[in-house]
Amino acid sequence: MEKYDVVGIGGVTVDHLNVVDHFPEKDEKVVPEWSSIQGGGQAATAIACLARLGAKTSFIGTVGKGALGECAINTLKDEGVDTSCIVVQEDKAPALSSIIIEEKVGSRTIIADRGDLEELALCDDMYNKIKNAKMIHSDAHFPEQNLELVKFARENGVKVCVDAEPHTPNSEEFVHHADLLIVSRRFVEEKFHHDYEKALKDLVVMEPKIRLIT
Repeated sequence: MEKYDVVGIGGVTVDHLNVVDHFPEKDEKVVPEWSSIQGGGQAATAIACLARLGAKTSFIGTVGKGALGECAINTLKDEGVDTSCIVVQEDKAPALSSIIIEEKVGSRTIIADRGDLEELALCDDMYNKIKNAKMIHSDAHFPEQNLELVKFARENGVKVCVDAEPHTPNSEEFVHHADLLIVSRRFVEEKFHHDYEKALKDLVVMEPKIRLIT
């Protein structure tokens, strides 16, 4: 069985990026400075970045069938990511995010359509890839299945990095199992308070040795 530096787990999406000079007002039409269609997803983007930096990577996830699903998989393949554990679901709409990026300030607004994908069906190959990884990087796109794989990684001595979402119903469980935790500003504000330094200290008590707020 091949060894991996990092195995990603989570959503494989397509992102439609639109860079604008100002955020549109209500009922306003704007023409983007430029736009692009790219592979996306929290964990998938991180894994593509790691592969580009030379890490040996694999990804566990699922996509809908069709051109968008193929685009999402091919984006990872082009970066050298092993995609053998990405399951294509027949007759299901893929996840597609529309993203508006305000060029002057760098802020982004995301409309995340998760399609009608069913839950991630776990299989032996997925568990084997995790066993043979130094670390996993998981978002919470499929809360129950992702958490099961996160727990399996911890039980087998594999380091766990989690990119947690505030709306995930079992997000606190993900936090408890993380060695390295990445959360957004909104996660902190919804779960804790607006004192980010204090929130980082609170997160230390929960478990993670390294905490990042984006």
